[in-house]
Amino acid sequence: MNKDKLIGLYILWVVVLIIELGWLYTVATGIYQTGTLAFIITLITTTIITGAVGLNLISKFINY
Repeated sequence: MNKDKLIGLYILWVVVLIIELGWLYTVATGIYQTGTLAFIITLITTTIITGAVGLNLISKFINY
């Protein structure tokens, strides 16, 4: 995998996080159930951890 593909994956990961944070904002500003809010926070945390670990592992295999 080259550096351009890694940058593309990083941008995709950031876009997904922005969408999830927007979803969190819309739920948190309205009337919500605690279970829904906990699910969204857990989803965002999982996305951050999985994306960070995945990008770190992929970046180790880039041919410079």
